Amino acid sequence: MSQHSQSQNALALAALGVVFGDIGTSPLYAVREVFFSSSHLSLSPAHVLGVLSLIFWSLILVISLKYITLLLRSDNDGEGGIMALQALLMKRRTGSPTSRSRFFILLALFGSALLYGDGVITPVISVLGALEGLHVVSPVFDPWVLPLACIIILFIFLLQRFGSQKIGTLYGPIIFIWFVTMAVMGAVAIAEYPQVFWSLNPVHGVRLLLEDGTTSLVILGSVFLVVTGGEALYADMGHFGARAIRRVWFLLVLPCLLLNYFGQGALLLSGRTDITNPFFQLAPSWALIPLVILSVFASIVASQAVISGVFSLTKQAVQLGYCPRVKIVHTSDREIGQIFVPLVNSLMCLVCIWVALTFQESSRLASAYGLAVTATMLITTIIAFVMAKSYYPKALFWLIPITGLFLIVDVGFFVSNAIKFFDGGWLPIAVGIGVFAVMATWNRGRRILAASLDNTSIDVGDFIHKVEVEKTIRISGSAVYMSSTQAKIPRILESLWSYQKVLHKNIILMNVNYLDSPYCRSEDYLEVVELGSGFYSVSFKVGYLQKPDLRRAVATLALQGYPADLDKSVFFFGRDTVIPAKNKQMARWREHLFAWMARNSYRAPNYFDAPLGRVVEIGLQVEV
Repeated sequence: MSQHSQSQNALALAALGVVFGDIGTSPLYAVREVFFSSSHLSLSPAHVLGVLSLIFWSLILVISLKYITLLLRSDNDGEGGIMALQALLMKRRTGSPTSRSRFFILLALFGSALLYGDGVITPVISVLGALEGLHVVSPVFDPWVLPLACIIILFIFLLQRFGSQKIGTLYGPIIFIWFVTMAVMGAVAIAEYPQVFWSLNPVHGVRLLLEDGTTSLVILGSVFLVVTGGEALYADMGHFGARAIRRVWFLLVLPCLLLNYFGQGALLLSGRTDITNPFFQLAPSWALIPLVILSVFASIVASQAVISGVFSLTKQAVQLGYCPRVKIVHTSDREIGQIFVPLVNSLMCLVCIWVALTFQESSRLASAYGLAVTATMLITTIIAFVMAKSYYPKALFWLIPITGLFLIVDVGFFVSNAIKFFDGGWLPIAVGIGVFAVMATWNRGRRILAASLDNTSIDVGDFIHKVEVEKTIRISGSAVYMSSTQAKIPRILESLWSYQKVLHKNIILMNVNYLDSPYCRSEDYLEVVELGSGFYSVSFKVGYLQKPDLRRAVATLALQGYPADLDKSVFFFGRDTVIPAKNKQMARWREHLFAWMARNSYRAPNYFDAPLGRVVEIGLQVEV
């Protein structure tokens, strides 16, 4: 086997261990919710075949067609998720944003925020659903379910620092065994009742939905649990790439899921009257404890899928200007997008443990689960259509019917989950609204701040002329100032000069230029322009996977003959203190929120990896 093939297989195994855990643990509770928790359907052949038909066609239409086949083609330089769609939409925008474009941008932003709501429920419901299999073994284990769940959730988040590929390589074999086990369990039951394959006919599902309008909404809300991993799957595309995800889905995940769901249906049609948890009761009694242990590991994998998706969304939010600077650790130098965000990881861990202690049972969480995801899926369909229409205006003849089909499915799922708002659905919506408020406030505050600084900052040429004309003392050495634009002088430099009329002999204005590509070639990542009077303008190109490394940049300048010495240069950074403006452009609470985020954002010297012993950080007040 060639080295390339081995690399692709390893990537596919890692993708299996990270991307498909969420959707792979739905069999733990989805069928149980339909028949034993919410709708209380009778176990008649018509009902069982109808539910299986809805499950089958949901997986085909929502996951296989919408996400795997179509949306994985829509990436922003390898990154997926609703925020990637938003970025693609923004790239097509020319001129000033219109009210229509602002609406779709805010809609996409809200959809992204809702995925955080999903992120605090998936780990909890997956772990609880797995541990509740202990009840099938013996009710004596019931008091241990919640404490064990909290311990496992804590363990999941402690693992994140090792990176998604390392975790995926560990999880891959485990989740492979999980899917094969599910397939075998289902196949054994299907062999005794092969009539379940009649449910491939969509007529059975349609008849069930038409039987009773109110009950059909409850059924749809529970059936939706089988596709909840779709949005996280799309958001995780940047970690492993579309090709690996497609291969694993069609060759392994989809067949195994269908076999297990159909196997649970066959069990329900067997005539047994003691069924309360069809997934675990597919297994023989001697295999229950090993199955519970395996399901716990699978639930850990399920949590990884959505956590990795949230990390990806956070990274994109920072890049697009919707999130304050946070510490982002790149855990792989070979694969794009494999990251760890410590702050987000800690917050999610605390919220997940609180959710577990509050809801305590997976059946209670099932009501909360789904509403935020259905809303995100609906928004994704709308944004994807708008984006595709702008890129392929001549393809409306197939875009409209396909989008219409997806909208019918998405709206149906959304309405069926909306009726569960007061039964727990409020939780992910509340989390989503909170995250949306943070993102929208940060973006608005930064735009106001940028406009204010642009109006008050001095052009580079004008500043150099002032330095030459007025009496300015030049001391030996070099100073590096971070500049947000090459056309204007940084405020910190202007302030120091206006107060002291003293400057270093050599002034390096360092502007970080973030590229769309993951890496920048080493031979041309610095562009230097000599401005005269000891001033140098440096464009420091950084790929979106790379971390800005000022040490390396200054060392490279020295090697190229410019007056830059890493051991003697001084690095100046400004730290803005935001104060409310008299002419308000934001609500008071948003001003205070923006000011708090600005104060607590990741420090610029650390973010740019400046040598801390050579750093001067000066506070400046700015009105917003």
